[in-house]
Amino acid sequence: SMDAPWIWSFWIRLPVVLALGYGGFPWWCNICSRFLPPSKLLSSAVGGVFAPMSALLYAVIAGYAITSLWGRLQSIRTSLHREFALLELLETRLPKEDAHVRKLFSDHVDGIEQFAMNRGEPAPGRFNHLAELAVAPCLAGEAAQAELRAIAEVRAGRRAAIEICFPTVLWASLRLLAMALLVSFTALCSGPAGLAAAGHDPSVRAVFSLLVVLLFWVNHLCRDLVDLCGGDFQLDIDELRRDANLAQIKRKAR
Repeated sequence: SMDAPWIWSFWIRLPVVLALGYGGFPWWCNICSRFLPPSKLLSSAVGGVFAPMSALLYAVIAGYAITSLWGRLQSIRTSLHREFALLELLETRLPKEDAHVRKLFSDHVDGIEQFAMNRGEPAPGRFNHLAELAVAPCLAGEAAQAELRAIAEVRAGRRAAIEICFPTVLWASLRLLAMALLVSFTALCSGPAGLAAAGHDPSVRAVFSLLVVLLFWVNHLCRDLVDLCGGDFQLDIDELRRDANLAQIKRKAR
């Protein structure tokens, strides 16, 4: 992700992957030719059935993973903004003379910030003071209770979104299908001169390296979306604090 050390940055790894794909294609051709000797029957089977099926399955699974992860990220981000907005309304109902209630409110806001700063992990339970705020006499009104219930529903929805995890078999399927696509490409490249000649053809090597980069990019995108507080798609605490006026809420609540 973009928060990782520079050597692991996507834009640093991208040309490395491109170079490895181009330079390693001859070696890859030799490996494939040992286990899958080129033949017209093999090319027909791979080109007619195996390669299209692998590409279709890869597109379906990758599309499902990216769409689901993007929806999960949007749901968590929306819930944070909504909770901030509800807290702004609830803050106006806090009596200035009730230091205890204002302290509970401030700690609750701290919990949301802890959530964003701890790489998307839920804050410790000691930061959740909704139950104590709900029984506070100054917040016994119908409007305040409705806002507290709305906050509780938002937090429950966010926790459910956080706990959504994709099984290992899904990620393993993506990687196996990526390997199948690389093998299919190599098998279809065998011409009259065999795989050895195809492995040293600059045009074929360039196309193979682009295929490797494409598969690498899809894998990186999925990993980026999984990480809630890293990479290009992340929960930016500074942005959330600015948009929700969190600094002002904390200042007034103390």
